[in-house]
Parts: sequence; C-alpha cells; structure tokens
Amino acid sequence: MKCGNPRCKCARGELHTACYLSYRKQGKTHTIHIPKALTKKIEQYCGNWKKLKALLEKQTEQVLTDLLKEYRTNRKLKGKKGEPVDGKAKGAKRSAKPFGKGLSR
Repeated sequence: MKCGNPRCKCARGELHTACYLSYRKQGKTHTIHIPKALTKKIEQYCGNWKKLKALLEKQTEQVLTDLLKEYRTNRKLKGKKGEPVDGKAKGAKRSAKPFGKGLSR
C-alpha cells in the first residue's frame, strides 16, 4: 500500500503492510485498521470464528437432514396405516379452489 509521501520507502516500491478487519453491521460493511501489535490476536480470533461458523453450518445441515428423514418416515407411516396422506382420502380428486385473487391450484 502506498501512503503518498514522495520520500517514503513505498514510493521506491517497498510497500507498506497493513492489516484491516472488515465486518458487516446492520447491512453495511465496516473496515477498521488493526495495529501490528494486535495482528496475531485478531488472526487467532478470525480463525476461531471460521471454525465456529463451519461447526454451526455442519450442525444445521445435520438437523435439517434429520427433520427431513423424520418427515418422510411419518408420511410413509400414515400412508401404510390406511390413513389419508396430506389430509386427502385415497383416490379423491382435488377441487380447483382459488387461493386468493385469480389464483388456483
């Protein structure tokens, strides 16, 4: 990164190193400068955040998979017992009832 000072080393090609942290808050992206003294600590926090996020995504996927499996199992059981599946008797025709203005199934 160049600072703009013509006598600085960055003007000769030796660029400054800088660390910034970007985050989103209320739909806006914010960026803050991280001092060199805190760089290692912030990198550790960011690494921990990435691990936590991955664990949460894995857990969410597992919960959704389990719910879908349970849903499918319950649908099959209802159909096997002779009970109507989705509240419809077997062989019953659907009626074209409107679901709002001008919409129908």
